Amino acid sequence: MTRRALDQAELTAVLDGWAGEEVAVRIVNETDDLVAVSIGRLSPRQASKAPALFWPLSFEVAHEHDEQPGIWLHPNLLDRAWLHEGGFVVELHQGHVTVNVRRLHR
Repeated sequence: MTRRALDQAELTAVLDGWAGEEVAVRIVNETDDLVAVSIGRLSPRQASKAPALFWPLSFEVAHEHDEQPGIWLHPNLLDRAWLHEGGFVVELHQGHVTVNVRRLHR
């Protein structure tokens, strides 16, 4: 598997470029075991969660709720990030958590 390292600005540009796309957000542990998956449409980045960068995920739900699903990028916690071969998966590590964002339609 080939992947290219990204800095924070490049990672931000990739996620900004995927706004409007259907994505799967996959959470994995240190041994790459899948912990959780969510699927939705990546919305444009919002400033509402500063200092974290935030891309909301939109999807249909059966009832109203207070949770705001999305992807949080905490600049002070970002360890490393990669864009995988083919350009449809971005992998980011912040703290002890790995998040993979996969575009569902290439």
